[in-house]
Amino acid sequence: MMRAQEADPINLEVLLALGVSHTNELEQTAALKYLYGWLRHHPKYGTLAPLELANSLYYAYALDLKPNYVRAWANMGISYANQV
Repeated sequence: MMRAQEADPINLEVLLALGVSHTNELEQTAALKYLYGWLRHHPKYGTLAPLELANSLYYAYALDLKPNYVRAWANMGISYANQV
């Protein structure tokens, strides 16, 4: 599946499959990355993907690396709040 994604980074079927696969493995950051890519590139739903979400993914990744890092939690909360 990863080779298919490397060959065509915006293949909607591959992005969705990778997102679901990572969700099933409880890998939130990776799942969000692929599902956001699917949403952003989808011809029908692409306008629903806010650009600010990308920043939230970085904070989520930081929290995966260091779950007790308070500043990352605060920044992620601010990032989500700014999307509204």
